[in-house]
Amino acid sequence: MIETLKRRAQVIAALMLRDMRTRFGSSHLGYIIQILWPLTHLVAITLIFSFLRRTTPIFGAENSVYIATGVLPYILMIYPSRMTSYAIDTGRQTLVFPIVKPLDIILARAFVEILTAFVVVILYIQWSLLYGIEVLPENYELAAEAILATVYLSTALGIFGNVFLALSNFWGTLLAIMMIFAYLLSGIFFPMASLKPETQAILWWNPVAHCVEWLRASYYIGYGQEFVSKSYVFWTATVLLFLGLLGEKFLRGKLIAG
Repeated sequence: MIETLKRRAQVIAALMLRDMRTRFGSSHLGYIIQILWPLTHLVAITLIFSFLRRTTPIFGAENSVYIATGVLPYILMIYPSRMTSYAIDTGRQTLVFPIVKPLDIILARAFVEILTAFVVVILYIQWSLLYGIEVLPENYELAAEAILATVYLSTALGIFGNVFLALSNFWGTLLAIMMIFAYLLSGIFFPMASLKPETQAILWWNPVAHCVEWLRASYYIGYGQEFVSKSYVFWTATVLLFLGLLGEKFLRGKLIAG
């Protein structure tokens, strides 16, 4: 059992290195560019909307921090989930090696994206502190929980996406639609508490909104307590992960064939 796990870990590690080499090139510049895409996205949105709302603080707080705590979960959702969704599609040629399984390719891509996500978070915090933006939370443990939960949800969605993509090419379009709705309806630019209860009840079903409010709760004491459901985020991600792993098992032939 231990030997099998060790062999699988070695395969996944090799696939991670191959994935980084083929996607980012032989130099470090390619990987830096991959990090800069979500980082630039995060910084640009924060600056633009902070400037637009500079005379009207949101929730009685500095706009840059409030916007950043909304955009960060969204960025951590959209990039890892999208790239992980196409792991099999872009790495199918490695399946010619009998030791490589479809799940190995998916997990290798997921780990690369998770590492990239955490590098983006760290660099954004460093950039913010450099420019005098106080982005450090009041509750570090709660902030870590929110970020880890968002990454878990994003990874689970990406793993599920590989199976969905094997069944239908509509996955790319569906994911794009989901991300647009998540962008507009996750409370990134407005407090959920400012909405009518009826509207909040509808948006409650959006797990990204919970991730946003969860992270903000680590910055603003008492924020989002009536809205956030940690268990809803966890079980949504777990169900997606279960369906993805189940689909990989029963649709392995289709995943391999493409």
